Amino acid sequence: MAERINAVKTSFFGKGAIRLLGPELQKMGIRRALLVTDRFLYDSGAAARVGQVLSDAGVEYAVYYNVQPNPTVQVVNDCIAAARTLQVQLLVALGGGSGSGLGTGGMAPKLKAAQIVTEVGCQMVIANGSKPALLYDIVGGKPVGTRFLAKEK
Repeated sequence: MAERINAVKTSFFGKGAIRLLGPELQKMGIRRALLVTDRFLYDSGAAARVGQVLSDAGVEYAVYYNVQPNPTVQVVNDCIAAARTLQVQLLVALGGGSGSGLGTGGMAPKLKAAQIVTEVGCQMVIANGSKPALLYDIVGGKPVGTRFLAKEK
């Protein structure tokens, strides 16, 4: 089966970038999202700050914070099960920080996750977790990272 990958062309990031997230989600018409992160970023309050931006934009969201270094297939499957149950339109991945396990584990698990996510009708983007401001460009549909488009249901 043919797949489409959009490669990075331009990246925007920096101070104040979080203010761009809400308007971009509204432009996209996103109403339900799953914020995917690890326990470190959840406990540090970073997930709550992103969650507030989602709420302010009128996006109903839940947080999945069981991502760990070198995530197992079970962790990916649990996250996908949550996305299916909640019928989300978008996964928002929050990574970075010294205690974060996001961005590890090689490409094979990431590509498997992309296959699972796209089959349930969600998009997925693999991007540099050390630059969390890229999230705003990702949800804005800009060509950041590697984007896997949702399959038609």
